[in-house]
Amino acid sequence: MTIRKLFTFWGAIGVLLVALSTPSMAGVGFGGSIQGTFFETDGSETLKTSAKKTSATEDATAIIPSAYIQWEFGPGFVIGYEMVPGSAELGSNLTDDCDTRGADAAGLPGACVGGTKDVKAEVEDVTTFYVETPGFGPAGFFASAGWTQVSIITTETLTTGASYGNADIDAGSFGLGFKRTLDNGIALKFAATYTDFEEVSLSSTGSDAVTTITAEPEAWGAKLSIGYQF
Repeated sequence: MTIRKLFTFWGAIGVLLVALSTPSMAGVGFGGSIQGTFFETDGSETLKTSAKKTSATEDATAIIPSAYIQWEFGPGFVIGYEMVPGSAELGSNLTDDCDTRGADAAGLPGACVGGTKDVKAEVEDVTTFYVETPGFGPAGFFASAGWTQVSIITTETLTTGASYGNADIDAGSFGLGFKRTLDNGIALKFAATYTDFEEVSLSSTGSDAVTTITAEPEAWGAKLSIGYQF
């Protein structure tokens, strides 16, 4: 089942639960979160001229703030929307590069034009629609699932003069944790999260040979949320 189909299913379940709940049992909540996140990106670079393929794994960490608004209904089910301001770096690859251009009069390869090749990517415009189970037991154990949309922004400095475009991709996010709403309405949540991004493929422009980069990012996080539930 694809990510889109999976969360279409979750959305249908959510709509059904909303229909079955009564207005007196519903309440709006809002708040903010802070999440420590570890990104791991498995990627590969394929040269068009030689079909040479180079694979690598890049790691990065980030502290990500977010804001949310949610609707709690029934015995404690939640549908919510979360937005992340700013951006976070997925990874960076900085190497010395030798770009051989042209040929001399004897047909031998041209001179090596040295330089620094810096390829990195960031995520921004991160939005998530999520659902949560009620909190079970004295500790309020709960599970969550979400559908995340994100923009991948590439920034690079290449000796060839080439550049890569940007892409919008989807991701599935899942979490397990503990939550509790105090008598004064203060809502606390702590969860371990996992986000699985769809594969992104980007092709270079601006040079005589096209290079294709594919990447499969994943993210693990620990998330603390504080808000108010009406």
